[in-house]
Amino acid sequence: MDSVASSTVNPQGSMGLHQNNYSQSINNERTIVHVFKFFRDRYVFKIKDGGLQSKDSDDHDDAMTTTDNEDSPLETIFSINLDDLPYYCKLIVLSKLDASDINHLSMTSKHWRAVCSDQILWRELLYTDMLKWPNIGNKSIPLLSLAEYFKTTNTTAVVCHNGELPNIAYDLYARLCSRNNVNYKALYFHSAYQRVQDHTFIGVKHTSNDVETSINNLSETQDTTLAATQTFPRFLRSLWMRMRSGNGEVIMLGPGMESTNTSKIFSRLLWARPDLLMTVRLLPGSQDGVGSGVELEFKGEKRFNLIALYSGNHRDRAKRSGMDRLRRSNILDAVEQNVGEDTSTFDPYLPAFKLHETVLNFLNKRTETYRLIYVVDATKNQSLQNLSCNRLELKALLDGVRHCEQGRDLNPSSILRRPLLVLCCVDVSTTERISCVEVSSLLDLPAITDRPWFAQDINVSNLNGLENALVWLFKQL
Repeated sequence: MDSVASSTVNPQGSMGLHQNNYSQSINNERTIVHVFKFFRDRYVFKIKDGGLQSKDSDDHDDAMTTTDNEDSPLETIFSINLDDLPYYCKLIVLSKLDASDINHLSMTSKHWRAVCSDQILWRELLYTDMLKWPNIGNKSIPLLSLAEYFKTTNTTAVVCHNGELPNIAYDLYARLCSRNNVNYKALYFHSAYQRVQDHTFIGVKHTSNDVETSINNLSETQDTTLAATQTFPRFLRSLWMRMRSGNGEVIMLGPGMESTNTSKIFSRLLWARPDLLMTVRLLPGSQDGVGSGVELEFKGEKRFNLIALYSGNHRDRAKRSGMDRLRRSNILDAVEQNVGEDTSTFDPYLPAFKLHETVLNFLNKRTETYRLIYVVDATKNQSLQNLSCNRLELKALLDGVRHCEQGRDLNPSSILRRPLLVLCCVDVSTTERISCVEVSSLLDLPAITDRPWFAQDINVSNLNGLENALVWLFKQL
């Protein structure tokens, strides 16, 4: 240990503290060395007269010597009880564990139950884990809406006229920390429980989180149909499908269908996975040129009409992104807003949009069984401001759907029959992506409270994750 006390600090040492700022790295390493020196001198042994002595041998002047029958200083270090560590050192140890191990440790004693209930510990654990979640729903998301978040931060409407939000709106960690008077441990387990409920609902047997696996003790009988359990010739299965009640409709739109990274998703739905989706026939559009699509068969159990809505032709939409795409969209119309007209929302000065009249007429003619899919390009190397602007298009879509629902005098239970599925797409699995939780935050999905929604990570190349998303979508009705 003399070498530890007298050695110089190596800025590129083995402690993993490699940072771009050299002085900051030196300060961090010195802090950690100081902490362990304090721990050594306080709990293990001291350095006296150039030799090593235990803290109980202050009366002896000779240096500590060891024999075959005595413990060495290193053995003394490793024999220290974990309970003797300082509180902040315990938190450092716990931060390296997963939620399941922390939960088990909390059941050993009252002391460790108090340590394992530290709010900062669970807040950091929640933030770390939620970035790894491949899907999120309206009941499991732990974030506040942008309006509620701005109220907690006392932020005024300092939003630019081009649709950009303040910088704090893009800080996912700040949004999580803004939840005042909340128990982060309870929030973590609530989100985990709700995600298990979603996985059980769509039939996912294995989850990526140990806590969710331990929560998922109740088995649910799978909803199997005759077409799913038996093998029939295709023409008999097709006849059986047509004898069932009318086909559902899925309206699909969003910037992910027009982005250069993920624009192939619609064609991939038609031909990439015949085991998952089988193309039946093409559907012509209406007289206004809206509503063209294709009829698909999902896993031999469900036929539906997939209708695509694009903001423009192929040549024009390839050049647009962010707010420019919304202003020049063929399915949206700009709405003139007077300054100070609506102060109940967090962005009264932002450009507002509504659905074009032809799109509204198209929705008015739809049956009550249509569903919504919003496609987003979740590639990492893009502007978060452009991605966040798409919340205005999503808001215009939902406002138009609500207008059609209210025009038919539907009761609240019928309104919930129009679920929203958000596909967070990247081109291939190796592409670095924005997590679905962050996409949900940028699109302000927590503000949608009148219908169920579900966000799922998708790989366009192999459509990985699409099956779970479509199962959730079709089970909503």
